[in-house]
Amino acid sequence: MPKEQFRASALNKKISHVQFGISGADEIQQEALVRIISKNLYQAQRQPVPYGVLDRRMGISTKDAMCDTCGQGLNECIGHFGYLDLALPVFHIGHFRSTINILQMICKVCAHVMLKPEDRQLYEKKLHNPNFSYLGKKALHVQMLAKAKKVTKCPHCGSPNGGVKKGPGLLKILHDPYKGRKMDLLFTSNMNEMLHSTQANRDLNSTLGNYSTAEELTPLMVLDLFEQIPQRDVALLGMCSHDAHPKHLIVTRVFVPPACIRPSVLSEVKAGTTEDDLTMKQSEITPHQ
Repeated sequence: MPKEQFRASALNKKISHVQFGISGADEIQQEALVRIISKNLYQAQRQPVPYGVLDRRMGISTKDAMCDTCGQGLNECIGHFGYLDLALPVFHIGHFRSTINILQMICKVCAHVMLKPEDRQLYEKKLHNPNFSYLGKKALHVQMLAKAKKVTKCPHCGSPNGGVKKGPGLLKILHDPYKGRKMDLLFTSNMNEMLHSTQANRDLNSTLGNYSTAEELTPLMVLDLFEQIPQRDVALLGMCSHDAHPKHLIVTRVFVPPACIRPSVLSEVKAGTTEDDLTMKQSEITPHQ
């Protein structure tokens, strides 16, 4: 029987443009094939644990196995992605500065952009101009950021807002709502009472240390704020895409890459395998769920 000849159909396509964006939690789930929930790597007979970071539905890294998704071998299977849900949201180190800039522009209570109505209308008119260049939008965003940072009272809800800056330590954000503002009588009275207590109690003084009016904005608090941002205000924050949103800057779900790019290597010194660093790190994240 003669071998059937394979004829590839015309697959040439013209690329109109390339657009870069941030994958949100829903998009990650749509692009992945399996959710990782098990911290274990292997079961009996050195078989990968289902729903673990070596699940064969994400591809294979050895020649003697077949992918459970596409049924192909190591040379043919390009691998498939999984995903891992985090127990708590975390800041993205690559978007940390952008996260701080957005917090400097929005109210920390109602999450609206802190611009006066007349300024908002002017900026929205410029941003909606289809002929407005990227460099023009970038310069306009710098101008809006500088103006919003000077606002100490939200035009929308009237809540006090202060400076937002990077705090000491790794990926910490601090907000001082009373920075540059005259404190009210109740707050001043409570502050004086607390200072008097620390002076009379050495243990309390050592515990509190140098008390500050600044509050730490945790990733959970920031995610809650970003989810409240109206869609109308997203363009004012420098995000031009229709599906882009500041909440995607906070990581709640991560990709688990295909097994072929983090292969398991059979150890010649001891029984078992040597796993890739990425595999081990992702398996360490899983139990904390």
